[in-house]
Amino acid sequence: MGGLLRDNKGSPGPDNYGARTLHVGGHPYGNTAAKFWTYLLDEVADKYPQRTQVILSAACSGKLAPALLDPEQLLQRDMRNLESDKTQQVLDDAIAVLELLGPPPGVRVRLTAGEEQAVVHDVTLEDIDAELMPFLLSWLLEWARVPDSQWNHKIIRGKFTGEDRGRSCGYSIAFELRNRLLGEELYEREIVIRCERSRIQVPVTGS
Repeated sequence: MGGLLRDNKGSPGPDNYGARTLHVGGHPYGNTAAKFWTYLLDEVADKYPQRTQVILSAACSGKLAPALLDPEQLLQRDMRNLESDKTQQVLDDAIAVLELLGPPPGVRVRLTAGEEQAVVHDVTLEDIDAELMPFLLSWLLEWARVPDSQWNHKIIRGKFTGEDRGRSCGYSIAFELRNRLLGEELYEREIVIRCERSRIQVPVTGS
């Protein structure tokens, strides 16, 4: 990623952001969600140190479900569904829908400090769009141990701690996810995230 918040070009470079591996509950996660969320929170903390509240919102299709935690499995399922005599028709229908709707909408980002609003802009499509957002949200819910029966409630609150042991960095994350059904499996999703970063001591392992 080349930087999500491009308003402040004098800040530290993007090489300083994001965890290669995030430990949550003692388990290591090196997936895209771990990299994305730590990258975003690092960038916000460095560029806006007094503004720890991050708000992302987008209109997303489909319900949140544990299957989103494994996009490869979803892809394999879709490929199996395509293995039929109607494959070409399905592809033609998909192309027609894409041409009609255009590219997926972007994700709106706001940073706030109390009543003051710091930044409002759309994240560019190469970073994240409304189709990717449900996959990223599902991991926050998983790490916070929110029961999947609650993932599509109107308001969901959760919190967890994570460790980037490679950089001796700790994250204390609390969030509130707001889901509003717009109709026909289309949801307006807005997540408010508060994060505190800290230095941690990484245990020295024996050789």
